[in-house]
Amino acid sequence: QTKEDVHRAQASASARSLEVVAEQARVNQELSGGTAKVEQLLSMRMERDSMQATEKMGRLANDSERLGIRLTKIIEKANAKVDEDQKALVVEVDHRIKELNHAAHLRENQLRAELSKKLDGFKDVMKAFGPEIKVIVHRVAGDILADVIEE
Repeated sequence: QTKEDVHRAQASASARSLEVVAEQARVNQELSGGTAKVEQLLSMRMERDSMQATEKMGRLANDSERLGIRLTKIIEKANAKVDEDQKALVVEVDHRIKELNHAAHLRENQLRAELSKKLDGFKDVMKAFGPEIKVIVHRVAGDILADVIEE
């Protein structure tokens, strides 16, 4: 009975050992399969994230290019407007200068006419006084005015 008990105990321990080894093998296999699954999931996720990042970079590059073109058009339009405004200002200033020159010329002619009338009146007065006024003017105004009177 003791030998049988020992054999039974050994057989039972051996069976349990085989069960534990089988269970451990099954767990190891599950873990190995799980690790492979995790690696596969990570690989798929990394590939998907990489594709999404590439697509996003492509969209950003397209957006950047469109914005660059738009900005260039805005700058060109602004430059054209500045050129147009500058040309209009030059035309306006040129027109104003011509108007002022014309007005100045008219005023100059008007002043010349008024001065000529007054000078003619002064000459008539001088002639009316005779040669004595020449002496008086010479004393008062000097030779310059006397020269003007002689002219």
